[in-house]
Amino acid sequence: MVDYTQETVLVFGGTGFLGKNLQHSRYLPKWRFLGRQYDLLDANTIKQLLETIKPAAILNLAASVGGIQYNMAHQPEQLYQNSMMALNLIEAAYQTGIPRVLSTISTCAWPSDGLCEDDLFNGPPAETNIAYGMAKRLLFLMSREYSRKYGVVYNTVALNNLYGPHDLFDEMRSHFVTVLIYRHLVSKDYTLLGTGMPTRQFTFVADVARLLPRFLNEYFDIHESMFVSTPESWTIGEMALIAGNIMNCEFDFVAGAKELGQLNKLVDSSKLMSFLNNKNYQFSLFKDGFEETYKWYKGYCT
Repeated sequence: MVDYTQETVLVFGGTGFLGKNLQHSRYLPKWRFLGRQYDLLDANTIKQLLETIKPAAILNLAASVGGIQYNMAHQPEQLYQNSMMALNLIEAAYQTGIPRVLSTISTCAWPSDGLCEDDLFNGPPAETNIAYGMAKRLLFLMSREYSRKYGVVYNTVALNNLYGPHDLFDEMRSHFVTVLIYRHLVSKDYTLLGTGMPTRQFTFVADVARLLPRFLNEYFDIHESMFVSTPESWTIGEMALIAGNIMNCEFDFVAGAKELGQLNKLVDSSKLMSFLNNKNYQFSLFKDGFEETYKWYKGYCT
């Protein structure tokens, strides 16, 4: 069996949020972490790159994404850009003879009540993320169908609410955890819209980064994706309270404000736990991951 940690691997999206954390997670001397200079919207450029380098495998972390507010305001762009990146990369990989592609998608692609991996096509994604979610379904479908017809191993893992260092530090594009830090360090705005009652699982990005080489080496299921998520869950209000205690501040929720997104978004990570032999891997507790993230952003802002 090929050990891809010792082979040439191209990491698309390699200078983004997850890619930077992967670079810091372990020594991967032959992996090339590619940024925006390699435009996945340009099919010819990608094909020429693959023909020149001839990697043993591709790890595809690339995405155009933001928080709920950003995604809602940019649905056409999200659908076009993420769909074209999927189409171009999978086709170019096949055309140039790359046998192994692992792509990350998102649990946003699942319907609102989709708790298990095989629920993917049991309804549309939540309206707030429908464009991004449908594009990521396309990436899964491209990977599966190329694998079935051509005998390659192109598959996906579905990430769930990542947070941590190197996330976009921008209130419009950041995700919830980073917004809390931004509000405290920059805008000094401690008012949050909604009730604080929705429940979420937030997964520390470094935990996922450490798993990616193992997924590339050992996870070969082409028929369905696999959720990658901490089993720990909190309400939005509880997470804001934990964050406030760490940062020595207090967040208030505006009563009567319209909730955005799903009320409860909790996924079943039993397939992941089985892959990891149940007790071989411990995800970071939210309070520990948040504290590390906050310390990083304090340094980032000074």
